[in-house]
Amino acid sequence: MIAKPGRRDLTSPRAWRPISLLSCLGKGLERLIARRLAWAAIHYSVLHPQQAGALPKRSATDLVTALIHDIEEAFARKKVATLVTMDIQGAFDTVMRNRLVLRLREQGWPDHLARWAGSFMSGRSARVRYQDTLTSSSPLECGLPQGSPVSPILFLLYTEPIYRLGNPQGRFGYADDTAILSIGDTVDETTAMASGAIDEMVRWGAMNGVSFDTKKTEVMHFSRSKLRAAPAPTICEDSPTRNTARCRLPYEVPSEHVSSPCCSTAPRRGTQAHPGRDGINPLKTYLQATNISYRE
Repeated sequence: MIAKPGRRDLTSPRAWRPISLLSCLGKGLERLIARRLAWAAIHYSVLHPQQAGALPKRSATDLVTALIHDIEEAFARKKVATLVTMDIQGAFDTVMRNRLVLRLREQGWPDHLARWAGSFMSGRSARVRYQDTLTSSSPLECGLPQGSPVSPILFLLYTEPIYRLGNPQGRFGYADDTAILSIGDTVDETTAMASGAIDEMVRWGAMNGVSFDTKKTEVMHFSRSKLRAAPAPTICEDSPTRNTARCRLPYEVPSEHVSSPCCSTAPRRGTQAHPGRDGINPLKTYLQATNISYRE
């Protein structure tokens, strides 16, 4: 297990990321399949054009540039915009085998590829190792293994329908993070549009076993004029989104920054978290949360 970067509560299981130790030979085959899947998904427009992550020639810089362009275009038409960002909780762990096979067939992938994906997720078991402690094996009923080269692209294909909901042009996604841009004449109008889009996302998630982390759901309002009171869209009555800012864009993105090849995704030095710090045993924390037996 690896602690997630940043200052986190290491007593929480969400602060740790379990990484699967897989066969090097198998990972070589999975890498080849992942590259072919990514190329075909873009070439045949299987994935949304504003969906990125684990895809060649698509970066977070491209998404931000497209988002700013849409907001500036709305400003030129004297309109306002509301942006809602949401995070899929659990990400890889939420993928169900049979539903993934069905999704691939609906998208038009060859049947042998869909069956391979089903076999890839079948018969898996896991046990957790930390230092000198090793648990017994437990069967896995769902979820893609973190550490496999093919898991990211399969996850993107699994969540692709999210970006076809509502107004597809206002959808942006990077891996398990998604954003919804609503444009209208007033903030009240865009807030209502954003609330409807959120409700549609939550309903889709309920039907597909996908949940969204309400603690990470945020909203931003963009306007040329000063906003006196900016309402926040809600997911449900007791879980309002966090209204982070009422923003203006005081700058323009130069064209040379579009599809910039020099954007680095490597973490900065000093951001790596170290397991076991502060005297907290991550193995015990993770196993207690997942109901796997733990012995001192």
